[in-house]
Parts: sequence; structure tokens; C-alpha cells
Amino acid sequence: MAGGEPLKGTTEVIDLQDDSSEDGPPEDGTSESETSENEAPEDDLSEEEAPEDETSENENAENENAENEDAEDRNAEDETVEGIPGQRLQAILNQTPAGYSSQHSLRRVLSLPEVQDRVFGNDSPGGLERDDYSNLTAVIGHVLREQGKGTQTLNKIFPVHCDEMREVARGLNSKCPFQKGLQRCVGYHADRNHVPGQPNPQFQQYLQQGNVQLRYPGPQDFLKEWTPPSVHHAHGAPPHWIYFRLSSIGTAFAVLLAGLIARFLVALYINRRRLRDFPKPPSWHPVFGNLPTMGKAVAAFPPRAHPHLFLHWLRQQHPELPPVFYIDLWPVASPMLVIIDPAAAAQVTIQASFQKHPTLLEYVGPLVGDKNLVTLEGNEWKMWRGIFNPGFSPAHLMSLVGRMVSDTVLFTEILTDYAAKNTLFELEEAATRLTVDIIGNVVLDMPLQAQTSQNEVVKAFRDQVKWMPIPNDINLFRKYNPWKLVKHRVNTGIMNRYLDKLLEQRFAMRRQDEKAQSTKRAKPIIDLALDTYLSETRQDGATTLPPLFKRSAIDQFKTFLFAGHDTTSSTACYIVHLLNQNPEALAKVCQEHDEMLGPDTGKAARIISDDPHILNRLHYTMAVIKEVLRMRPPISTIRTGKRGQFMEFDGKQYPTEGMLVWPASYPMHHRPDLWLNAEEFIPERFLAKEGDPLFPVKGAWRPFEYGPRNCIGQELAYIELKIFMVLTLRDFDIRAAYEEQDKMKGEDNSAHTLNGDRAYQVLIATAKPVGGFPAKVTKRVRY
Repeated sequence: MAGGEPLKGTTEVIDLQDDSSEDGPPEDGTSESETSENEAPEDDLSEEEAPEDETSENENAENENAENEDAEDRNAEDETVEGIPGQRLQAILNQTPAGYSSQHSLRRVLSLPEVQDRVFGNDSPGGLERDDYSNLTAVIGHVLREQGKGTQTLNKIFPVHCDEMREVARGLNSKCPFQKGLQRCVGYHADRNHVPGQPNPQFQQYLQQGNVQLRYPGPQDFLKEWTPPSVHHAHGAPPHWIYFRLSSIGTAFAVLLAGLIARFLVALYINRRRLRDFPKPPSWHPVFGNLPTMGKAVAAFPPRAHPHLFLHWLRQQHPELPPVFYIDLWPVASPMLVIIDPAAAAQVTIQASFQKHPTLLEYVGPLVGDKNLVTLEGNEWKMWRGIFNPGFSPAHLMSLVGRMVSDTVLFTEILTDYAAKNTLFELEEAATRLTVDIIGNVVLDMPLQAQTSQNEVVKAFRDQVKWMPIPNDINLFRKYNPWKLVKHRVNTGIMNRYLDKLLEQRFAMRRQDEKAQSTKRAKPIIDLALDTYLSETRQDGATTLPPLFKRSAIDQFKTFLFAGHDTTSSTACYIVHLLNQNPEALAKVCQEHDEMLGPDTGKAARIISDDPHILNRLHYTMAVIKEVLRMRPPISTIRTGKRGQFMEFDGKQYPTEGMLVWPASYPMHHRPDLWLNAEEFIPERFLAKEGDPLFPVKGAWRPFEYGPRNCIGQELAYIELKIFMVLTLRDFDIRAAYEEQDKMKGEDNSAHTLNGDRAYQVLIATAKPVGGFPAKVTKRVRY
């Protein structure tokens, strides 16, 4: 038979796929090829190796005969099959595992005249030569390719650990799923120098890597007991017949990993390329971006320092940086477009009013809910902002000053007790409780009594703040701590149930004494909001609280708590701290209070309650508040860009797609070209006339932002802080006590300072004084 012609009469090759149906050698000595020709036509590809009735009648007997004949084959040195010398046949048969019935299949293949012609030719010296075996494997591979049965048959008859296996792999059809894996297995793990009779460590290592799963014998037994058979090829590599398949899980994982790596590299290239020609800190790296730079910034600051401090540090370290630049932190965090120019910031907050960045909702959502005014967008935001605006108007807030004064008087009583006992306390915590009481009174007209009791909503709120996520946190355990999710759910449930009950109570009270409330007592903010909502939705006669309003009101109340938590309480701490560092300014504030309210501090509360508008005449007090907010801004907005949306600066278009756009208030408030003596505490700059070197540049002061998304509660914050200053500064000397806090905790944090100041800002929901501003208070001696 010509070498290139397709093989025929290959019914026995199909038999290789089902050893359970194989017949033993005929007892009458008839050759295997004759048996095959009698059972099936030459071109018949049926998978039946014998007539069904003959198989069913003799199945058990034939299996027993097969085992006996296998043993006889191994001992019969002179046995021949169609002219094949017994020694040569024995060498071929010994390539298979002992007792395995595929020897019969192999014998049938060898008995085919076409196979004998292709493998052995006309002259056949004794013994199996290497070329003979190469021809044999090539022929079997050709048969498998022609029949298209390579995958299943391969699992039964091919040796792995031999060079000739490459011939089989090359012969298989390219669509056979084993082709590439087989070439890899044989090509990379054949060891020609292996010592016969010893375990093959290279092959065992390959198995242990999990790339191959053995079907016969089991993997564990194979690794413990397998040694190469004593019969081996002329080149010394001992063949061993095993049955394997590539690990589908391992392959899938490798493909997935390769895809993820490729995707990451493409994204890395895109992110680095698009920022290549724009201003960035000069240490930008084409692979690592600005990650090394920010690493240096973090190392230069004390623990947990607020990120807006890093931006100011970058400008100080690299004065050549323009006031609009990128910080490339991908993939650790979103690339940032940092804006510290007033005109450029106006494009983002006023002219175009970019949407809030999604990170903001991820950050504050667990604390205040998803219907809050901070993160809502579009028409929904416009509707709820319009509903709550009347309650936060300056005119209406003035009608609520008496309630704020009452809560602040209670705060002064608590300070008196601390002074008498020389107690170390956290001023930020005490100021937060004051703020919560004020918000409860002016928003809900409900006393929350946060200053005198462990109110459950205050407790849950404060605990929720501790579990708030840190933006761009790379600590995966802290970021995905499952206990955090549990605490969020529990605290949210406590706050929502408590506020739901308060809203229902307030709605019932509103219906009962609506007339009295309108004539004798100013309406709380929630009443004005409900009036507006019912009017706009045409539900003026509603007898129950609308569910949609209730849900939004709960989220807005938590938002107001959050705003008081970050703005009023933190700013109160820094008012005390910065005035202590600047006694001249403190003296001017106290002098103004004496002039406007009289020297008797005990009468100040009543005077303010009787004439709330007197607060508007405390101009220097207001200047101090603004200067404190300039030097220690508690918050700033973060926006997101989109495709086709650009920010223009100095004649250049800055793309914003995929960016965290940050009009950063802290570095803008400390720019020396915008503020004369920017690092000095000078309240007079907010009293200066236009043309004065101290007069602020338009838009450069932005602690509450500008534009339609400015802080709705800024007027409330101003009033709270004025009352706080009037009722405390003349009577109490409140001093930072970080050293005492260290002693109490057994720590030494004296090195943790920023420009020599222990009270630097850290990120806990917003910018807060580190350590809660530990303080001690004493009563002032009045002249």
C-alpha cells in the first residue's frame, strides 16, 4: 500500500474506543485480519467489532480468555501475527500496562496487511527498531486522523513519555482538542536521559503541577508506585502508557488570567497615553504614573492626614505646576483633574455644573441614604432642593434662633462641669452633640437630648461614621470587611425606625395645632418642606404622611446631621484653636461681643433670643469664622467628567472623561498669589474693601462651594457658630490637650504634627481635627 493512500479495512481501529466489546483472539488460530474481514466490509466504519448475538453469548467467556491470552502473549517468545516475529510483537505488546485488554486491539491493528506494509516493509530483522516504532506511531496517527476518532482513542493506546509521540501529535487533525496539549506535554516533558527502573522526577513534577489528570492508574497511586518498565527503546527513553486529559479548569484559568492581564495592559496604555502631554507632577512615570509621587506625599505627612493636604504639598514642592493639573493614580484610584484656580473651578461648579462623582455616593450613601441632596442629580435633585429651600432661608432661620440658643446654653453648662472637674474631653464630640440637638429642634421641633443622654439615633449615627469607607482605600480587608456591612445595616435600621417615628409624631402634632404653630411658634424646617411638597403634589388634604416624602425626609435629616457633623463641630474646634494661637484676634472678638451684647455674659443668651438679628451685626465675629474656614476648610466638592466635556484653562482644553474632577478648596485657600500672607490668620481680609491687597479674589474662598449645588445649610452653620462664639469665648478658655491624651492612652504621638501643629486635619467622613481635639477647659477671669 502506498504511503500516502488512505488506510482501509480499519474496523479494528474503531474497536479501540470500547475495550469492553473486544473479542479475544480466535481459538482456532484464524488471523485477526481474516476475522475482521469476515465481520465487516472493508469500508464499513461501524463501531461494532463483532455481531451482537455472538458478543452477548460469549461476553464473560471472552473477557476471561482475553486475560489468559494476555499472559500467554507476554510469555510466548515465538508467537507470530501474520509474519511478525514473536520478539518484535512481544516488544510492542510490552509497551502497554500489564493485563490491559487494549493489547488485543493493538494486535488487531498490527495484523492488518496495510499496517504491516507501512510499518515493517518487506524485510523485517528481529526486534523492534526505532524507525519501525516511528512508522508505527505515524500510521496509527494517520488512522486516527482519517477516522476522526482521535480524542477517545488517544486516551487508550498512546505512550506519553517517548519521542515518537510527537509524530502522533503532528498526525492528529488540527481540530482535535488534544493536539496542542499533547505537543506541549511531549515537547516539554520528555526526558531522554532518564535512568530506566527509576521514577521520573521531571514527569512526576509535571503531574503535581495539576496540568495532567491520570485516568489509569489513579494519580495518587501513580505518583507513589510508578516506575518505568524495563523494556525501553534503543535511545533509552522508557515509554509508559497512561491515560490523561488536560485540566479544563487550569486551561480556563490560564485563558482568563491572560485576558485580564491583556485588558489591564491595554487600559494602562490608554490611561497613561491620554495624560502624557498634560501638566502633571514632574515625577510622572509612563508605567506607574504618579503613584510614586503620592507615596512620597503620604510619607511626608503624619498618619491619616487628609488628602487635600497632599495637594498643597505638591504645589509647594513643585511651584512650576499650573493651578490646573492631573494626578495619574490609575489603577489604584481614578485619575484626578485638580483645580485650584477660581475661574477654572467656576466652569465646573457654575457654568457647566458637572455631576457629582459616583465615589461620593459610595462614600456617604451608607450614612445618609441614596435620596440625599448631596448626591441626587437632575430633576429629582431640583425638586427636593426646592422643597427644603424655604426652611433654610436666612429669614426663617432667624425665627428659630431661640431654640439654638437654648441648646447652646446647655452646652455651656456642660463646659462649666468639665472646668470644675478638670476633665479631659474631646471638643469635637461635645460640639457634635450640640449640633445634633440644634438640628433636631430646628428641623423636627423635637428635642433629641443628645447632650444629656445616649440617644439611640446619635449613637447609631456616630458608629456609622466610624465605619464609613475611605475614598480610594487600597486596604482590601478594611474596604471589604463583612462586619462593616452588618454594622451599616444595623445602624441604618436604628436611625430609619427612630426618624420614621419622629416624623409620624410631628405630622400628628402639625395637624392638631397648625393654627397655634403659625401664630405663636415658628415652624420647623420639616413643616415648611411638607407644606411645599403637599402644595406641589396637590395633596393639601392628606391625612397621612406621604411615603415618598417620608423616605426623602429621613435621608435629608441624616444629611443635615452629616453636614453639622462635618462643618459646624469641626469648625468650632478650629475657632477655639486658632484664636488661642492668635490672642490679638481673640481680644477683638471679645471686644465686639462686649460692645454689641454688653459686658455681662450672663445676659447674652436672652439678648440674642429677643433680637436674633443682632447676630448679623457681629462683623468681626463673622470675619473670624470665614478666616477659620479658609485655613481649615472641612469639605470640598468632587465632580465627574464625561465624554466630550472639557475644562479650558490658559488656552488649553483639558479632557474630563473618566476623571475625578476636584476643585480643591484647601490648596486654593492657601495660594500665596491669591491670598496675601496666605499662611497667616488675618480675619481682617474679609472686612477689607475692594482694592485693598487683603481683599479676597472673586471665587477664591469656597468652603461651601458656589453655584446651584452650594451647601443648603451654610446659613444655619453661620448662625450656630456665632451663637457658639458669643456664649463661650468670653467665659471659657478651651485649650488643646494632646499631651494629656497621649499619657492617658500610653502613647507618644508628639512627632505627629503638621507645621508644628498637633491639631492637623484627618479624614473621618470629612476633615476633622485628629484625635477629636482633646481639650481641657477653665473659666476665664473677667475684669
